Amino acid sequence: MAHPPSYSILTDQAGLLRFKERKQVKRLLEAFMQRFPGRFLAVMSIAPSPHEQAALAGLSLFNRCHFTEAGELASAAGMILLIDIEKKHALMVYGYLWEEHWTEEDSQFCLAKGQTHWSEGLYLAGVIATIAAIEKILVRRHRRLHQTSWFDWRPKKLPRCVAASSKRGGSS
Repeated sequence: MAHPPSYSILTDQAGLLRFKERKQVKRLLEAFMQRFPGRFLAVMSIAPSPHEQAALAGLSLFNRCHFTEAGELASAAGMILLIDIEKKHALMVYGYLWEEHWTEEDSQFCLAKGQTHWSEGLYLAGVIATIAAIEKILVRRHRRLHQTSWFDWRPKKLPRCVAASSKRGGSS
């Protein structure tokens, strides 16, 4: 597959979305980059030839292309949601910077959210559902990594002077 040197984070080669829908998805993708700095998400629709595999097309995009809106971010910080119009399904290809926070099960879960819509030809709804699922997983992982207990601010043991003064009690 011949690729130009750069792509937009929303590339609708197959013509799945109308103009207003493309603007809406583009806004979602830009909001994703603001919400999760250091990462980007791209959505691409393709109509591959019968002998071409969508997974190989996604990998070659990472290796050969630059995404204009991603700025200085390398493709390793990106994830591509690749929608195959012929098979009416999608797949996710992500860079190695996602590997510590993302699993194949996460990808399957997110794609399942959009698959019901894609099989009916509702591509916008599928893209929105998939992006929402990705964001939900990332927010949960971030909270789990940075969660502090309510009691973490307290010292483990009370100082002796505080413990001794509370035992004395009594009045003067």
